[in-house]
Amino acid sequence: MKKTEYSGTLSQEKALLLCLAAMFENEFSLDWLEELTGMKASQILSVLEEGVQHGLLVRKKPAVYLFKNSMPRQEWLKRLGEEEQEKYHRSIADILIRELPDDDSKALEIAGHLLHVANDWKECQWLVRAGEIYARSFIADKAIICFSKVLKELSSQKGDNEDWLFIKAAIEHSNIFAARSDTEASLLFLREAR
Repeated sequence: MKKTEYSGTLSQEKALLLCLAAMFENEFSLDWLEELTGMKASQILSVLEEGVQHGLLVRKKPAVYLFKNSMPRQEWLKRLGEEEQEKYHRSIADILIRELPDDDSKALEIAGHLLHVANDWKECQWLVRAGEIYARSFIADKAIICFSKVLKELSSQKGDNEDWLFIKAAIEHSNIFAARSDTEASLLFLREAR
């Protein structure tokens, strides 16, 4: 059975489960899908194992899976509407904040979801951390995206924490732009931070 035939034979509930699994760029846990869907673990496990049998998913270890290729993952992701994706990005970010070990990859995973939703200063801390990691790794485009999101989010928020984080993001943002000789954009943020 081809993958396209496989996806055509799934119930709406099973298809939704694979769409939600596609929201994870890397590995995802049976427990996380259980929390997101409210489905029983046995139902989820059945769908995931079917996905493994049809070559869509890979079992990394017990109860942890990964899409085999990014193309099918993107196809499943497209099936969710924008509002649904936003709702689930928020929920997934919350799960990852609680569940992942505290290392650099955690900040990058969380930022991947926070970039799609509105954030307060606490969540913006993850975006700043991800931006700093990208900057250290010389991945300037992704660093700029993180810092720009923080600057956009916090420009309308007031408070000591918000102001401090805004200033930090503005400085980091300007450091990246200074290296690229595009100072006009960074000067605007620095003036606002001042």
